[in-house]
Amino acid sequence: MKLPALFVLLLALQIGSETIAAAPMPQQIQNADGQTPPPKGPQGLSCAPGGACQGEPGSLTFLLPLFISKSSFKSTAVLVNSNSVSTYVDVTVRDAGGDVAAQQRIDIAARNQVQIDIGDLLVSAHSNATRGSVQIAPAADGTGIGVIGQMSITYSGSTEPNYIEYEPTRPNPNNSPVQRAVADAGHGSPIVGITSVAASAQNVTIQCFSTGAAAFSKTVAVPAWGTVVTPACNSTAGDPLDFEPSQNSPAQDGQGHGLARGISLTTDAPPGSYAAFGLAPHWTGSGSFFTVRSLQAGWRTNLASHSALV
Repeated sequence: MKLPALFVLLLALQIGSETIAAAPMPQQIQNADGQTPPPKGPQGLSCAPGGACQGEPGSLTFLLPLFISKSSFKSTAVLVNSNSVSTYVDVTVRDAGGDVAAQQRIDIAARNQVQIDIGDLLVSAHSNATRGSVQIAPAADGTGIGVIGQMSITYSGSTEPNYIEYEPTRPNPNNSPVQRAVADAGHGSPIVGITSVAASAQNVTIQCFSTGAAAFSKTVAVPAWGTVVTPACNSTAGDPLDFEPSQNSPAQDGQGHGLARGISLTTDAPPGSYAAFGLAPHWTGSGSFFTVRSLQAGWRTNLASHSALV
């Protein structure tokens, strides 16, 4: 009897910045000089035609670039209001195609927290989305400045639950168009989730490197505001989240040991046009575990480490 698959948090590809993208409003308004200004989204986010979006000064909007809501996966956004006054956030959930799947304004009491079950939010909106991104726009009246948050993904396909947690990101045009990471040795290809924060489609080239093996490369099309979840080191068809160890053997060195892999993502869109998140699948005969490791965005490193064996 095979042990159920477990999923290891590889790295949340973050690129610490100021603001993230939001979908432009459909209507266009001319300025007094007759010129049409850039389209704007919630919290005054301005989107350059064909490029990434930039926030106006003081914007607090942030992005959780990947949620998974299917079978053994449950995603919960945890938001904390550290201020001494109550506030609210506007939550926008987008599906893999970039369409708005659910929206809701949520109040947060002073010095309190809320947990938002993304699956429940999708059910209430009659959406069948299983993956995508979550945008959090804190109140713009000054009370939202103390709102922070994170995403918690629970994988229950193992003998014990595995908890995958990551912090939000705020891409901006000062970021590098290249993001790099190292995946620990696992069973099968590392999996990457790439979310667009641009008003138009973009192509992202994924490269995979390992010792003693030829480099692998492929290019995926990411729709505007959309999310693509794909194996980083092969072109296997099907849903990479439907993991079967027998069909997805790990890369091996000459002695049969699993190999770590280097992952590089490069977009043909302007810098700050996407955010990414990675998973590496693992299984073992003695238990289930997950790890959180370091990441590199451009050549800047954000180190956050956590590991557990259950």
